[in-house]
Amino acid sequence: ILSSALRREAGRRKPGGSIGRLAVGLVWLNSAQLSSGAMPPSPAVFSDFLSNREINNPFQGLPRVEKMIGRKIVARIGSNECIEQDPEAHPLGSLVSKEILDLCRLYPDPYATSIRTKLGALTGGTPVEEIITDTGADSLISLALRMRVTPGDAVITTAGTYPTFSYFAAGAGASIHEVAYLSRIDTEGGEELIPDLAGIADAAHAAGAG
Repeated sequence: ILSSALRREAGRRKPGGSIGRLAVGLVWLNSAQLSSGAMPPSPAVFSDFLSNREINNPFQGLPRVEKMIGRKIVARIGSNECIEQDPEAHPLGSLVSKEILDLCRLYPDPYATSIRTKLGALTGGTPVEEIITDTGADSLISLALRMRVTPGDAVITTAGTYPTFSYFAAGAGASIHEVAYLSRIDTEGGEELIPDLAGIADAAHAAGAG
């Protein structure tokens, strides 16, 4: 997948470590990686609405707050999370165990810090800041496009790729350019389709995508 801005000349960088493969194979390639010439990596360029403003999360989640204040929060007195001292007094107390009740009533960490930390260890020490988790492939594709695409940007993809990619790209206001697969004979004499990397690079240059 190659995506970059029509209105500005900028490269894209491939995610560090092996996390690009871990995140449902969603890998961003810049034109230098698709051509024979080696070029130094360029910094990632984000969509205009992210680059031109500072966005602060009003609900940081307790793990993030604990990290900021440097100590453990031992009491949750918010009305949505608070329960009686006796779990059986809760409407669900007679139906589920106290452990399950705790899981039901507590807001999860919106940054998935624990999961991302474990993924970092599994991928050879990838920094947590470079790892994104979400509910599945569709969510990750949509999030990646929202981060990178400003309406009018060119998005180059293979024809017949994961169908919701073009759906989310269109929703982000992208100009979609599809490149047909190449056909070749495999080792068993059958036909197989492979991505046309040179064609993708040519389409990117033709669209002014960097």
